[in-house]
Amino acid sequence: MVDKAYPNLSIIIPTYNDASTIRQVLESILELDYPSRFEIIVVDDCSTDETFEILKEFLSMNKITVVRHERNMGLASAYNSGISSSSGDFLLLLQSDCVPKSKSWLRELVDVMLSDEKIAIVSSKNQLSEEVWNTYGFLDKLYSAKELLPRTLYFGRGVLIRKSVFEKVGLFDDKSHKLAGEDFDFFIRVKKFGYKIICTNSILLHLHSIRQRSLWKKLQKEFLYGMAEAKVVRKHWKFIYGGLNWRNKSHTGKNDALRDYAAPYILLMFSLNIISRVLGNMIFSLLFSIMMLSPIILFSAFLTKQSLCFLKDIKGNYILKIFILFSLNTMRQILFIIGFFIGLFKKRV
Repeated sequence: MVDKAYPNLSIIIPTYNDASTIRQVLESILELDYPSRFEIIVVDDCSTDETFEILKEFLSMNKITVVRHERNMGLASAYNSGISSSSGDFLLLLQSDCVPKSKSWLRELVDVMLSDEKIAIVSSKNQLSEEVWNTYGFLDKLYSAKELLPRTLYFGRGVLIRKSVFEKVGLFDDKSHKLAGEDFDFFIRVKKFGYKIICTNSILLHLHSIRQRSLWKKLQKEFLYGMAEAKVVRKHWKFIYGGLNWRNKSHTGKNDALRDYAAPYILLMFSLNIISRVLGNMIFSLLFSIMMLSPIILFSAFLTKQSLCFLKDIKGNYILKIFILFSLNTMRQILFIIGFFIGLFKKRV
């Protein structure tokens, strides 16, 4: 490997209360098989646990800089702070609960980026760490089983971006997207400029912050994701629902693209259901109710099928496991759709 072939690079890691994973993440980055010309910028978004104390241990290393927010400002603001402080030609945005599966991971992403000047973003497949999955209880394992399969994430937990792209497209929208959706919004803006976004087969392991949330809090996040996605749809609806092939519309691949397309259909069926009830036609009301729920049920069945190969590793009756898994997936979709509709019609601020 010739060092001169590789550009200067900045690795930006936003973190908030990630004391359980941040040390492992930094150590894994320092072990990567990549030339020494890179810097690590950790943006601590006003953590209240021991995260900042752990970061202090790494400050003696020339490669690592810590930027600390005086108040919690959200993921998009943390990314923007890191980008503004960076000096690299390429920027790697890495979340603080993810580690590369191989030491060549970063070099593989850079090789793809260097192959075509029109490529703006290079990402990798995301996979739940088996070590972490083995610590889960029954419901958490069912909920997370499909994440043991490497999943295509066109944007999200670990992506390489040309810094020049930010000069044309702008930074992350930290005003509209404080909790989620900043990546999808940025993805759309990048695509509008005609850039390419490539997902490699390189794998990034997701540690799920070992400080696991309760199952109910995980389900609540689906509601928040729905609201966040609705904000993006309101802003870019012409681009999302027109022009491009549906397989390329979602920041997380065709699974979520199908869900994006189902949302307006469900809204239409819901509206027709209400109209039928008002007019007193219960037969049509029942028909539209079934049509409204059908994409949710079908999509939940599809997600359940993806996880079947891992059910044998979870103790319990097989039929019961399938039923619970299907129920969890259905709850996820319903909460997402409810959040999406509320976000779609929520008054803009």
